[in-house]
Amino acid sequence: MSSGDLTLHGAQAHYELRMPLYEISHVASPERTLLEHVRFAGARLMAKSCRTDAGRSLYVCEADYQFAAPVDRVEVECTVAAVAVPNHVHLLRAQLDGKEDRALFDISFTRATLRFRPPTPVEIAVAQAGAG
Repeated sequence: MSSGDLTLHGAQAHYELRMPLYEISHVASPERTLLEHVRFAGARLMAKSCRTDAGRSLYVCEADYQFAAPVDRVEVECTVAAVAVPNHVHLLRAQLDGKEDRALFDISFTRATLRFRPPTPVEIAVAQAGAG
């Protein structure tokens, strides 16, 4: 299982990904590959860095993103499970102005919308209808 933290300030975002080393030992270029598999719609990657934290057996990547305008929700696509181990799960926590949201991704669930406001009645109805 990996985890990530997305912190938003206006139109800027900082993302930190923490991945167990044993789940990516077979990945040829994790410094490039991992962040390519976590995408935030409408955001442009501005800077990134990755390193091994051997003391905690983690691979850590940090990235800074720029949105065209401040956001109140973020569409996320996470396909890290496609390059990590098959049963990989990624927990994403996000913060904007003291408001939080979370999403869980695996091989079957690769998309989520992070909202930093309560969902509207229409959004609730659509989500409930989609869930069956």
